[in-house]
Amino acid sequence: MFADATDCIRLLYWGILDKIVIKGKITEYNVKQMREFNDSHSPQDLFLENTGKRIAPNFIRPYAICKKPSFLA
Repeated sequence: MFADATDCIRLLYWGILDKIVIKGKITEYNVKQMREFNDSHSPQDLFLENTGKRIAPNFIRPYAICKKPSFLA
């Protein structure tokens, strides 16, 4: 899922993570089948995989591993 990095109050797109390649300190990834969300969702609709808690408002990391949300059935 992707949001605008300058104003991440809502999620904009989602896609399928297809490939991850780690080369030293560089990580490359490929996302396929990018789609725009039909409904409005915010990052706070997501639950972190490691804690099971919702993403906090003003979460500052550029990425987070989340559980698959129910709205992506």
